[in-house]
Amino acid sequence: MAPLTILVPSYTDSIYTLSFDPTPSTGSPTLNLLARTLVGHHPSWIASHPSNKSLVYTGLEQADIEVVAIKYGRSGTVEGGDVVARAKSGGAYPCTLLVTEDELIIGNYASGTIATLPISTSAPYILSPNPWTLSMPFEHVARQSSSHPHQIVFNPLNQTENELLVSDLGADKVWRLTKRGDCKWSICGHIDFEAGGGPRHVAARGTTLYTLLELTSKLAVHPFP
Repeated sequence: MAPLTILVPSYTDSIYTLSFDPTPSTGSPTLNLLARTLVGHHPSWIASHPSNKSLVYTGLEQADIEVVAIKYGRSGTVEGGDVVARAKSGGAYPCTLLVTEDELIIGNYASGTIATLPISTSAPYILSPNPWTLSMPFEHVARQSSSHPHQIVFNPLNQTENELLVSDLGADKVWRLTKRGDCKWSICGHIDFEAGGGPRHVAARGTTLYTLLELTSKLAVHPFP
């Protein structure tokens, strides 16, 4: 088996490129640092473009609150990347990203907003400096003083990519979003959880949705849709 190249986001200022060889010719599996790509404060989440894996996006959890596009392989190797575009994230603490062919969808944890930016696989990569934003509803409770989107995924039980699920730790809901006639995302429904549960991540199998509740350390199970 050939060594695997792994990109690792971090709470430093860089994205790290590692090489993992699970079956070296001699000795134990190895894990080596190949390169680091300097991008800015706390690139805590990365997501690649669905049809161009050399193009990777990250959100920076910093005062200036940016998303960054990084292109790998421009120098003929996959190790280090080059920052090719930056734009505002449309909120505070962008902690989750979802990339489609022509759209970057951003979840801003602290401000409770979902934002989108038009993108392309060629320069300038991010096509507008001004994100469209949607503020999520919430009720004020301890550690849940605002909406806190923590994960954005396409509905895993709907392969047409026309519905988003947004885990909202602050609102104790998983929001369901669909696109309106103007191609902007809007709330079309939600799944409720126990007060103070704090839904963080979802996964599905068959017609069952599993949700990890961070604040109560529980796993919720729902028939879905």
